[in-house]
Amino acid sequence: MKLLPKKIRSKNIILLVIIWFTNLLFINATQLNGVGDSAVIYYTNKDYAKTISFYTKILQEGKHSWRLHFNLGNAYFKSNQLGLAILHYEKALKINPLDEDILNNIKVCDSKLIDKMEVKDNFFENKVRFGLLHFFNLDGWAWVSIFSLFLGFLFYFIFSNAFNTRAKKFYFWTAGLMFIFCVFSLVFGYSALKEKQTLDKAVIISSVINQYKEPNLESKKSDVLHEGTRLRILNFLDGWVNVSLLNGNEVWLKKSDISVY
Repeated sequence: MKLLPKKIRSKNIILLVIIWFTNLLFINATQLNGVGDSAVIYYTNKDYAKTISFYTKILQEGKHSWRLHFNLGNAYFKSNQLGLAILHYEKALKINPLDEDILNNIKVCDSKLIDKMEVKDNFFENKVRFGLLHFFNLDGWAWVSIFSLFLGFLFYFIFSNAFNTRAKKFYFWTAGLMFIFCVFSLVFGYSALKEKQTLDKAVIISSVINQYKEPNLESKKSDVLHEGTRLRILNFLDGWVNVSLLNGNEVWLKKSDISVY
């Protein structure tokens, strides 16, 4: 049996390792798309309590999808539980960040918030970052990485066997660009996956809560916060959580009054 030259065998091994690593990064990208018909019937009949119970049971079984969280958000919204509605819309958005229905429902919820805050973050910078990370979904970034890697090896193989000097330069630089594009795809895909899995945001789920300067009841501030207000998690301490509000203010809240996403 004739063996392949060592150089070619090495290329094949590297290719297989990178493809395996790429698939490993995105193994959690595929989400459950379907749920049972019972909850749909409950929702159609305006029995939102049973709808919520049914979807919650599915979540407790470890099944997650953007549609599941979206439907649960709808049920909470219909039952006037704004904080929990926003929570599940935001969870749905982390899985499917470009869905128009989710974005529209979040806008509707935002219009009903009592706490209107001016966002301190750089809006343009956040928009650009969001657009880059979510230009493709996680599966899309995985396929782009694999395809660009394949093209890189293909053009490098053609370069290695070309005789024309001008053609060799073209194939060499094209192969290099494909490898660079593969690296960028992996970086963006991994960043999008990490953002999806990071639990550093929260929403207030209680109707009205107190703010505290320190993690103790004696440091209560005079102003309050209301259901649906979004927060950024800074630190946990026993039953307390240090958060940053959208306007940049840092306060302490009781952990039981918020839910993390």
